[in-house]
Amino acid sequence: MKNKTLEFEIHLDPNFNFLNTYRNLVFEKAKQFGFDEIQAFHISIAFEEAITNIFKHSLKDTQTKILKINITFEDNSFSITISDDGKSFDPNTFPNTEIIDLLKNKQKGGMGILLMKKIFDKIEYTPKSNQCPQNKLVLKKSLI
Repeated sequence: MKNKTLEFEIHLDPNFNFLNTYRNLVFEKAKQFGFDEIQAFHISIAFEEAITNIFKHSLKDTQTKILKINITFEDNSFSITISDDGKSFDPNTFPNTEIIDLLKNKQKGGMGILLMKKIFDKIEYTPKSNQCPQNKLVLKKSLI
């Protein structure tokens, strides 16, 4: 498939009313770029977990509540970049563990991050700073 880029920007309150719409859009784009139904479903669910965490934690106490999503497909790599202006949190700092361990220890939270780590091949995070005005979370999945 040729390199394609889709960019769309969403301005919203983090009220969860549109999660289905966003997840379905990512599902359709993943299928369009060549992933089968199961792979596209996995990608869309992990994406939904990422933006749910951003809604719940990063944007919770911010005034502007801007979320920007950029989807690209280049060199057989499907990438979703999520930018927000909320509190910074790098999901890569969450310990690598198994979901069963979270359940055994009755740990609250963390399953969404583990799901993201299982589904995506690479997760990159850049916190907002003077050089970068927004947090950027990049989720990458190779088309195999």
